[in-house]
Amino acid sequence: MTLTRGDGSLAHPSRGALPPSDRAVSVQSVGAQCPAGSSDIPFKGFRVGRTALIVSLAACAAEPPTAPPVVTDPVAVSGNGQAGTPGYLLAQPLTVRVVDGTGLPVVGVTVNWEAGSTDGVVTPGSSVTDRDGLARTRWRLPTSEGTHWAQARVALLPATPFRATSSSSSIDWAGGSDRALCGLTAARTIRCWRPPLVDTVGRSGIVTTPDRFVTMAFSGSEWCAVTPAGRIACFTVDDLFRTGAFNPAALQPRVLTSFGPPLVTLAGAAAGAAPPVYCGVTAPGEAWCWGSNVFGQLGTGTKGGNEELPVRVASSVPMMSIDVGREAVCATEFSGQPYCWGSNATALLGNTTAITERLVPTPVVTPLRFFTLAVTLGGTACGLTSAGQAACWGAATRDALGRPGVAQDDPRPTPVNSQNIFFSLARHGAGFFAVSVDRELVIWGGVPNDLTESGRGYATPTRVTFNERFTGALLGGTTGYSCLRTLAGGARCIDMYVLGPAEFRLATTPARPLQFGVPVQ
Repeated sequence: MTLTRGDGSLAHPSRGALPPSDRAVSVQSVGAQCPAGSSDIPFKGFRVGRTALIVSLAACAAEPPTAPPVVTDPVAVSGNGQAGTPGYLLAQPLTVRVVDGTGLPVVGVTVNWEAGSTDGVVTPGSSVTDRDGLARTRWRLPTSEGTHWAQARVALLPATPFRATSSSSSIDWAGGSDRALCGLTAARTIRCWRPPLVDTVGRSGIVTTPDRFVTMAFSGSEWCAVTPAGRIACFTVDDLFRTGAFNPAALQPRVLTSFGPPLVTLAGAAAGAAPPVYCGVTAPGEAWCWGSNVFGQLGTGTKGGNEELPVRVASSVPMMSIDVGREAVCATEFSGQPYCWGSNATALLGNTTAITERLVPTPVVTPLRFFTLAVTLGGTACGLTSAGQAACWGAATRDALGRPGVAQDDPRPTPVNSQNIFFSLARHGAGFFAVSVDRELVIWGGVPNDLTESGRGYATPTRVTFNERFTGALLGGTTGYSCLRTLAGGARCIDMYVLGPAEFRLATTPARPLQFGVPVQ
């Protein structure tokens, strides 16, 4: 082969070095599949006419480089068409296969995953095909019910869709701990489940018992439920794991009594209270309590000891709504007048300098009347008027009174600083949550975080926006989770650990979702 130099004279690769005006160029050889230990042979640049020619000679250049394979659209292999629970991972990963034009799997292709425009999450967001051409991801469903979509995409090829449906059980009451939650279904059975933080895939089970229950409560680490005839059955968190795994169907509740009062409403001190206290009312309005009486919470006129079976509260006033704090109990009578009894350490009963305790129900001095009320573990009470106004009294800890700047415990029920109109109210740990007439969630008071169970919260009632609406707050909220009925059906539980002010809360991550449903199965 005859080549010409840059000045037009003849040259040949075997005739020595080129003049300095003809520079040697060194580049990395592309596409060469060299055996181990081989090395590229140096090369020099030449010109053919006025066109530069670069010759790359490699020790293994006998095999020319091959073009990357042309892949076809990714094909869904598994994971499509699943059903799951809002806020939980689907049971099966989403899987696609990538092949070339001849149908052979392609290794090392990046597949990008997308969870659509809702709050669903795919993890990882991209994955690489393995030796079989397969790539996978996990899909945490959005927090709303219905049909949802995710997709897999390779470069600019058409996306491969995945469909999933989510639904949630409907429950009338919910409460429990970080380990497990239980609720009372519309069929009057008890359904238990684990939150996504400890059980990423939604699973639940019905407690096996022939009894049907009308009310239920959680205190310390124990649930108690009451049948229409007054039979009271109880079980603990540990009872759900008696077989070594979470198994509500294998649980055998212990019978507290077969001849108790036929309670239609029951409340218990929230998680963390020890020993437990339960109080409830019958349809005619009789109040009954059992458990610890250290602070006179049982309302019998005595103080101290512990009652294993329900005892009647010493009052002829018919009660309606009732709730239990750590050291005191509050209730409303049929006219809406609030009553409290037990310790006055947080001013629930009146002026703290004049009153230390009340061992029987005592009216709270206020012109306001409430159709429902709630009491936090720390001793703050809030009630709702028939006009939808919330008013609070008692402990000012962690802004639970809903009025900024109030640092002293206040014995006077005073409206919270809010223009919202509420129709449902419940407590969670050190604060409260309510549902407004336009179906929004509103919270105030302290919320738990990674440092304390009653961290900094909201001094005034604050709306927390979700992608769905609620029809009511479910009683039984605990330090970590509170549950609500949804407008679309079913129930949602809120992870209170991620609801506080941004600088004091845990980050919302796929491992700790903000909101999740109640598993159906």
